[in-house]
Amino acid sequence: MGTSVKTTRARAARILLLGDHISRNQSVLNNLRERHNVITSNGERELGNYLEGQSIDLIVLEISESPSEPLTALQLIKQQKPALKVIVINNGQSIDVVAKAFKYGAIDFFKTPVNVPLFCERIDALIRKH
Repeated sequence: MGTSVKTTRARAARILLLGDHISRNQSVLNNLRERHNVITSNGERELGNYLEGQSIDLIVLEISESPSEPLTALQLIKQQKPALKVIVINNGQSIDVVAKAFKYGAIDFFKTPVNVPLFCERIDALIRKH
């Protein structure tokens, strides 16, 4: 009599890449899609739909030269889903913007262009902690 081991695979994490550049970065997309369900959006307008209608495990939020909309989006995310992990990326020109992002609840920050292997490893680590 042989024994069979039944393995169950955990549900793939749902990651929202929110921003014009990050949502089109093929290296990041290809890397993350090997292990996770990745949703892309190039603007904050659809954010409410994602927060209300879909289960999201992690958001990567791109802050562009005009940071007011993404920072407002970050505040909205944390008001509606305080436990949701958010990684912020931007060109790092303004340390004030990065400081505000952490103040509003971001868990990590990456400067663009991102180091793809390191960036994806960090996302994987955050998902495993989830």
